[in-house]
Amino acid sequence: MSTMPRTGRVRATCAFIKAHEKEHTTQAMCRLLEVAPNGHYQWPKQSLSDRAVEDARLLRLMRETDLRALHGHRVRRQSVGKPSILLPNLLQRQFTTTRPN
Repeated sequence: MSTMPRTGRVRATCAFIKAHEKEHTTQAMCRLLEVAPNGHYQWPKQSLSDRAVEDARLLRLMRETDLRALHGHRVRRQSVGKPSILLPNLLQRQFTTTRPN
């Protein structure tokens, strides 16, 4: 699975197709790169969404200040021993029965 968002992948693929139009046919590249030819021809007409513009702006700011996103959370590992070692039997109680109740 790609780490690039779907819209970013489509834009990058369409930009690649546009850059290599003289070497190969658009139809063949669309088929190999799994992009609908109809979507490829409509791609230049679409503007970037507000979300994409804001993401690009934040990415530039994060790079300037050398900020990185945190992924996941830290799990504390505890060693597990025998129950008698962890919790001693202070009352010395025995829970065995002599006969059914």
